[in-house]
Amino acid sequence: MDSSGAKSFIEGEYRGHGHGSYPTISDFAYLETLTFTLSPKGFIIYSQATANPETGAPLHQERGYLRIGESMEAEFVIAQPTGVAEIGTGPVREEGGALVVDLHSTGLIVSPTAKPVDAIRRRYRFTERGLDYEMWMAIPGVELTVHLSGSLTRQGA
Repeated sequence: MDSSGAKSFIEGEYRGHGHGSYPTISDFAYLETLTFTLSPKGFIIYSQATANPETGAPLHQERGYLRIGESMEAEFVIAQPTGVAEIGTGPVREEGGALVVDLHSTGLIVSPTAKPVDAIRRRYRFTERGLDYEMWMAIPGVELTVHLSGSLTRQGA
């Protein structure tokens, strides 16, 4: 698959359930919607939102851009309302009938009032039916540890 095919394969809206855990907090569950929209300029617009599974109340949102180059290397630029802005880079590859995007933070900017974050890793596994993901995070005193994971269904598929 080339970069155009990868972008088309990723494009869509995905909904499902996620789970969060971390050594410094209690485990939690959430509902999630991820949207990847292909722009006319060839990059993918990313939108993420979570909600409380019991009340539907909004929890977290992210916005950003996913760029996939001809060499099948990805760059993901994400802004979080928690005061963290991240740039992640990594390969896009086919693996067992899925398209895997594996990103490691190469740049993190944390606002003056945000909690410190040392590193982030995101791994997305896209299939015809949906996507599975994991997000790792490192903070001072805690090594890179899985923080979030989810299994989402492609809408309209």
